[in-house]
This record gives sequence, structure tokens and C-alpha cells, in this order.
Amino acid sequence: MAEGTWIPQRYWSWIGSRRSIAVMLWLVALGTAAHHFHHARTWFAPRPNTPDYLRRVDGNEGHALIDFGGQWVMGRMLVLGHGREMYHRDRQREVVAAGYPLEWQAPIQRDPAIRAEHRVPFTHPEDDDIRLKPDVERMMYWFMGEGDGIGGPLYPPVHAFFYAPIGLFEHPKDAYPIFQAVALAFAFAAGLGLSALTGYRIPWSVATLAVLLFPGCRSGLDLGQNPTISLTIATWGWVLAARNRDIAGGMVWGLFAFKPVWGLAFFLVPLLMGRWRFCVSMVGTGAFLGLLTLPVVGLQTWFDWLQVGREAAALYNVNENWVFLCRDLQGIPRRFLLDFTQPEATRDTFTAKAAAWGLWSLVFASTVLIYRLRADRRATGLGAGFLLLGAFLTCYRFMYYDTILALLGMAALFAQPGRFFRTRVFHIPCELSNPLNSEPGSARADALGPRQIGYVNSFPLTVLAGLFLIDNLFHTWAVEATVAVGGLTRSVVNEDGTLSEVVPRVSAAFSLDYPWDTFGVLLLWMWCGVQLLRRRTTEE
Repeated sequence: MAEGTWIPQRYWSWIGSRRSIAVMLWLVALGTAAHHFHHARTWFAPRPNTPDYLRRVDGNEGHALIDFGGQWVMGRMLVLGHGREMYHRDRQREVVAAGYPLEWQAPIQRDPAIRAEHRVPFTHPEDDDIRLKPDVERMMYWFMGEGDGIGGPLYPPVHAFFYAPIGLFEHPKDAYPIFQAVALAFAFAAGLGLSALTGYRIPWSVATLAVLLFPGCRSGLDLGQNPTISLTIATWGWVLAARNRDIAGGMVWGLFAFKPVWGLAFFLVPLLMGRWRFCVSMVGTGAFLGLLTLPVVGLQTWFDWLQVGREAAALYNVNENWVFLCRDLQGIPRRFLLDFTQPEATRDTFTAKAAAWGLWSLVFASTVLIYRLRADRRATGLGAGFLLLGAFLTCYRFMYYDTILALLGMAALFAQPGRFFRTRVFHIPCELSNPLNSEPGSARADALGPRQIGYVNSFPLTVLAGLFLIDNLFHTWAVEATVAVGGLTRSVVNEDGTLSEVVPRVSAAFSLDYPWDTFGVLLLWMWCGVQLLRRRTTEE
């Protein structure tokens, strides 16, 4: 027994050991993963107070939304031999109708009389009461195109081959929980890759916990989406690049053929670094995967997909739902410059287009110029973090759950995490009047007197902590704030001739409609750029 203690040392000395800390970190990571999986399995299930007419017979609505349902349809079309009709809406309707039996849906979806009785006024006019209609009507409404023409999900034909395993399930409700478990497993795979990128200075458990808590992970699991798969591809491809295995790394990034917008965005990284073998390998792998699809889907299917993509790009510029749920730079100005009370066909304006492309061009040009002029070509560190974050921000289109891909740039930046966890201390001058001094107002420094000390935390670490709080605390609590400026109050004349006072108000909320996560990544990118401009790439 240690001197001065009542409890034998052998009972408590293990608490601070490296092994016990590692065990506790893994328990936290596994507990968070279990919580996320439970959340994903129950988020779209009926609540206890849900009316009977809204309760689905199959018990969950998640598999019947476009996010998972669109991906299942792609895989199912391929499995059923409809590869050459991948984007034919008439064939898609048959597949959706077979996968979503009407008798498994809620009473309000099955009975028009119940639907008319309990019609709910939606906020967005475009939605109308589509959420209350049968699954086949909802899914075809969410797909691109109209009638029985060309349309469907936005994914390219390669995506259908990736999702063929879940297409083997006759009903998406059976594939939905399995895919959620697979997506959760990819969170651990991505965490291992992020740990490897930092030379295992950040443990696997901590890196996995960062993936689970970062914006986009939980939402992706809830919806049955694939951001953890995308992050795993991005991370392990760059791990191989950091180990000078450019051909292998390029082949891994070539898998982005299933999500080409991310392939195009991240291609900027090896291109500016001059990693030509990586570039050739990446392009070659993507092209090879595309060629492999031709015997099954044919060439025309790829042209059909391009048509769907053009229609989606135009819709995403003006559709209120998509503008507010997206996280790309071009969507930010459109939130403020578009008049969503106007018809979609007339919403887009020259000002909105100029602002959207102007912001994107500013970030793109700054990333290229600052990196080429002031950064080194290492795969990790300040320059690599700046470039990877810039590539993320210049992705043409991405949704809120894809924000998780920003973790790759952060991992490259935190490759040497020790220097970001140092708190910088500085002294604030404090002049005290000296009563012994005969001259009024004179002062002397008292070495033994009080001092004011300030502490400055690492800015990147602060941004990272803020992103964790946004997704796991502020969104959960639905924090809102409104600021009124009474000094700018003005009087307006109403239609009936009376006067009313209008007080300017600015409101903000932590919800999926606000791109706080993009702002956080943008701030960190700017910080990296400033650091590169302040010094000649002499990284610690």
C-alpha cells in the first residue's frame, strides 16, 4: 500500500496507464457508434404519439426516401437486367412499385379519402402533399424527369455496379439496415486511414470518434447515404500517396467514378502537387470502370445520365429545398439572392449566378495561387491541408452529409497534432499608479504585483471543436437567435391605410438549413492560407 493512502495502489494505478486509456477511448468510440446505429434505426420510425393513419405497416420510412431508395433502385435495375434502361422512368416505376408494396405503407398513403381528410400544409409549395402519397408516386416525383421519359436518380452507371449487392434484396426495407451497418463499418475504416495519415500519432479510436462526431456522419447513417464510403476512398487513397505509392493511391481515388463530382474536385490535389503518376492512375481507373459498364448498360445509357445531370444542375440552382440543404459554395449566395416566392423557371438571376460563380472562383483561384507560390509538395502538413480543404470547398455540388469529407484536409493538417494542442500564453501590460511617486499619473512596473495573462487556443483545434458542437449539440437543441435593430425602425402604410412599424431583424438558427459547417471549413482554409502567406513554407 502506498504511503498515505487507504486503498492499495494495485487497485487504482492502472487508471493512468497507456493501456487503460486506450481501452477507455475504444469504449467511448464503440459507445458512440452504437448510439449512432440505434439513432439510424429509429430516426424515421413512428413516434409514440404518431397517429395511426400515419404509421407505416413496415415500421420505418427511411428506406422509402429518395436518399436510400434512389440508390437501391440503381442497384435493383442492374440486378433485374434493366441496365440499358437505367434512366427510363417507365421501367423505374415498375421496379419501385414492386419494391414498395402499397399494403406495407401508412393508411394515409393507401386511402385518398384519409389523405384528403388529414392533408397537411407544407412550408414549401413544391412539396404539396407528396409525402402523404404512395411510395411509388413520391419516388418518381423526387427522381429527375417527367412522365415516362428519361430521368431518375443522379448517380452514374458505375454507381449501379457498386450498389448491385443491395439490389439483390427484393425489398429495400430489408437492405436498408444492412447498408446502415456497412456504412458504420466504413466509419471505422476511414478512422483507421486518418490515423495512418497522421503516422498513428492520433490513435485509431480517436480518429474514428472524430469521424462519428463530425457533421454529416450521423445524417448519412440515418438516411442510408454513402459519405463514410466516400471518406474512406479519399482517405486511403491519400494514405498511399503519403507513402509514395502514387499508382495505388490513384487507383483508389479512381473509385470516385461512382461519385464524379468528388473525383473532379480532389483531382486538383495531385494535379497541383505534380504527382503525374497519381493523376494518370486515377483517370485510367475511372475510365476503366466506365468501360466495364458498357457491355451491360451500353453507351446510350451514359448519354442518358448526362441529360439527367444537366437537368439536376439547373434544378439545384433554384429549388428551395436543395439550395438550403446543399453545402457547396455556390449555394451560399443563392440563399440570399433568390426570390423563392417566384416560379422556379424565373428564379435564377444574373446577380445570383455572378455571385455564386464569383465566390467559387475566388476560392479556387486563391487555392491554386497560394499553394503553387508558397507551399511545399508534401502529402501532409500546412500546405497539404490547405490544398485538400480548398479542393473540398470547390466541389461543384454536395449535400450536408458530404461535409464529412473535409476531415481528410484536417487530418493532413493535424499530421503533427502536438503543436496544435499547445496553449499560447501572453501577458497584457498592466500599469498601476504608485502612491509613493510624487508625480501624478506616473507608474512603475511592479514585478511582484498583479499581472493580466491571456490564453489563446489553437485556431484549427477551435474550429474542429466548433464543428463537433454544431452537429452534436446545437442541431440537437435547435438553437435559434434573433437580433432586432430598433434604431432602424421604419413606418409602412398597410393596404387598409393604417401605419405599422417594421423593426429590422436578423435571425439565425442551428439547423440543416444553415451552412455553419461550410463556414467553419472556410475559416480553417483561410487560416491555412494566411499562415502560408506569412512564412516561406518552413513548417514545424
